[in-house]
Amino acid sequence: MRTLSSTLLLLLLASPAVAAVPFDAGTLLAPLAGGFGGAAGDMDGDGDIDLVIADQAADTLFLFDNDGSWTQTAIASIDAPREVELADFNRDGALDIVIAAQGSVDDVIVYLNDGTGGFPATGTVVGSPNNPDAVSVFDLQGDGDMDILYDSGAGPVRVARNDGPGAGWATSGDVLAGNNSTDSAFGDIDGDGTPDAIVVQYGSGEVHWHDPTNNWAWNNIATGLSGAYSVAPLDADRDGQLDLLVAHRNPSAGSNFVTLLTNELDTGASWTQTDAGTPATSNARFISPGDLDNDGWDDAILATQGGAIYTLHNQGGTFESQLLDSIPGSRTPLLADVDGDGDL
Repeated sequence: MRTLSSTLLLLLLASPAVAAVPFDAGTLLAPLAGGFGGAAGDMDGDGDIDLVIADQAADTLFLFDNDGSWTQTAIASIDAPREVELADFNRDGALDIVIAAQGSVDDVIVYLNDGTGGFPATGTVVGSPNNPDAVSVFDLQGDGDMDILYDSGAGPVRVARNDGPGAGWATSGDVLAGNNSTDSAFGDIDGDGTPDAIVVQYGSGEVHWHDPTNNWAWNNIATGLSGAYSVAPLDADRDGQLDLLVAHRNPSAGSNFVTLLTNELDTGASWTQTDAGTPATSNARFISPGDLDNDGWDDAILATQGGAIYTLHNQGGTFESQLLDSIPGSRTPLLADVDGDGDL
């Protein structure tokens, strides 16, 4: 698991002997001027999970090669890089990068991997929204080409459709939601086999999903979620329906800090809201879902700007939180099996 903060990049390895907090004390990989987002994947084709890190304050996108010493290499100079996702956009078998940059020029940029972990100094701009916050990737069209959903803090959510290797990107036809969205994700909400878009709007406290088979029709999931900031899709109760964990940033007094939204659409009902059981924290940021203890239930990791990092253990459909570490400035946790032992 990796968490980005304003001062360091810390790697915590799973320790199966400790069930409640299944991680070691952590290993410092590198100091960062202002880490924001990141992603994990095999970037050089050697079978190991590497890290791609956005250092917003240093205006740099870094690659950390899982070569035994986590060799750090600058991929590109980008003004205020933020969230990062990985996907094979040109179908050459190598993971490429898409990043939202929120600097002097607001862009969503794709960098193509040469197959060995090398990248061009200049990427391809696939969108230029106002204040992009997050990106998500999925094959929306079922054509084998990975598409991109990108947010805007001052404009609508849009989709950049991948027209295939060498064919470019279509960005004009897919507009989803209103202003001030801070996070989004893909997932099959209605069980029709087609991925839907899930959007969080921070200012209004709304969470909604959009059906691409119905002209991206808006469907409310929850309203009035004070400080709703980020979302993590997961099947919390193992009923085959996709549920959501929503983290709240600076919520009003008495509000949840993480809310579990349980999908009841298969019963003809809608969504139920419950407190996910996290202690009070004034500035939750992003959540990463994954089975932390290999018990078959989806757990999660939560990072907060104040530094507290929590594990959210799924206790059969409800969650129990425990403090994992404290790293000031933490924003984006990521779960990955970086040591190849079968644990996240």
